[in-house]
Amino acid sequence: TGGTGGTGGTGGTGGTGGTGGGSPCGIPVDGICDGTSTLQRCLIPPNGTVPVVIDYECRSWERCSDQGGAARCVNRDDVCRPEASQCTSGSGYRECTSSRSWVQRSCPGACRDTPTGAVCETSVSTTTFTGSLFYEAKAPNASMTDWGPVYTTPARGLLVVSYHGGEVIDSAVLGDDGSFSVQVATTPAVDDTLIFFAIHVGWSGADIHFGVAFPSTPSGPSDIWDIAPATSAFWSWRLPLPATNGADWLLTEAMSSEAAQLFDWSLQVWESSVLHHGREGKSVVIWYGAETSWNCGACFVDYPFQLSSTQLDSQILMPGLDSGHEAAWSATVIAHELGHWAMESFGVSPNEGGPHCLGSPSMPGLAWSEGWATFHAMDLYDEPYYWSKDGGTFYWVDVENLIMWGTSLFSRPTASGGLLQQQDEIWVASALWELSRAPAASSRALHRALSSARMRNAPFARGYTTRSFDVDNQCRPTNIVNTGDSAPILADFLDALRCGGVPSSTVTAAVSPYPYPAASPICQ
Repeated sequence: TGGTGGTGGTGGTGGTGGTGGGSPCGIPVDGICDGTSTLQRCLIPPNGTVPVVIDYECRSWERCSDQGGAARCVNRDDVCRPEASQCTSGSGYRECTSSRSWVQRSCPGACRDTPTGAVCETSVSTTTFTGSLFYEAKAPNASMTDWGPVYTTPARGLLVVSYHGGEVIDSAVLGDDGSFSVQVATTPAVDDTLIFFAIHVGWSGADIHFGVAFPSTPSGPSDIWDIAPATSAFWSWRLPLPATNGADWLLTEAMSSEAAQLFDWSLQVWESSVLHHGREGKSVVIWYGAETSWNCGACFVDYPFQLSSTQLDSQILMPGLDSGHEAAWSATVIAHELGHWAMESFGVSPNEGGPHCLGSPSMPGLAWSEGWATFHAMDLYDEPYYWSKDGGTFYWVDVENLIMWGTSLFSRPTASGGLLQQQDEIWVASALWELSRAPAASSRALHRALSSARMRNAPFARGYTTRSFDVDNQCRPTNIVNTGDSAPILADFLDALRCGGVPSSTVTAAVSPYPYPAASPICQ
């Protein structure tokens, strides 16, 4: 199979910087509605540069809504989502038009529901085509000194679409074993093909929950503003027809199989999050190109992007292999960034961005956010390790023993430092890991605490407000300025755990010597 491009789209609109008030933008960092269809957000870049106000117009089938102190564009109750379609009878289907209303239509033959919506069976003779798709992947070797040997694994969850004469005949989602079954033309035309897309579709084909996409950017380190929507596309791989029915197919390293691996890990996080929270998180595009590098390294940005006809709520920037960063092979790096996504989707982020380094204490909001994200990665794979390769060096962190590369370099909090003391993000991840594996707690208890009212409703009871800051040459915060914005920190999260029934002794054992008053949580 060979790689192929997808279709482009349009970007959002920029805004202007704000002034005054406690917020770095002059408006709440979680956004406000400016009328019924305009959303304003305070974007705090992950590299700590100047925050800006972003004006975003909700789409025609959406309205701006303030939900729990955070503004979002949500579906209107009186309209449908354009391009959605579903069968309503043996030969009938309904389709959502550009005017956002359902229109009943009829197929000349039978109607068949597929992952991309209703498909009318045509007069073209079709037959069933089956196969299995795998991809080449990497993982650490046993001694955690480098990548182990390349192995193959099923390309589960990819969307396969069957085309005949440029028209969609059928589509399917690959099974956990990489298998698929679709209808193809019995006599293929010259351009008939199967295309495997790195996207996870939603209801009736109108939504894309998440996808891995190739960003069209200029050379050199880039930001989200540099992505050219019209020439960016979701990752896809083409299998020309005719092809051997029932065969196995392999995406190799030369075909950028790391993009398929990023999709697979993202799917694991998506499925896990639905199980933990009972609902879907924000839609997200994961940007990856082998030659692309980002000013932030790898990061999550809570800012929408329109690719093709789909608006995605947020973005993750993953560095390319050719940039010297091999994070695309690391399950823990993408799961860490998706940990930030989970916090934005189900809880509230402290929105305290800025530089941070392993082994260096930072501001409580940033330490809480980064500590949660690292725990999120380890929790997903049930191992207390975070690992990747950068600039030719393979590195790892063991949160169970608070060591990295065999050296203890992490700082624990002090008993006299108070609840608002600076904290090491790896210590935070270590405490969360210990809590999640304690007999009287569980991983699920931590995820449910993240989405509890105690962690979503400002002002947050422990009284922390975010800071803007720089760092010195030893990565210590300096030039600290209080923004006045209420933000959750680890102490608030521990309250949520205690109020959810986790015993005080369990919490104290996990966070000591941090002076959290486990016997007197603040509940809501």
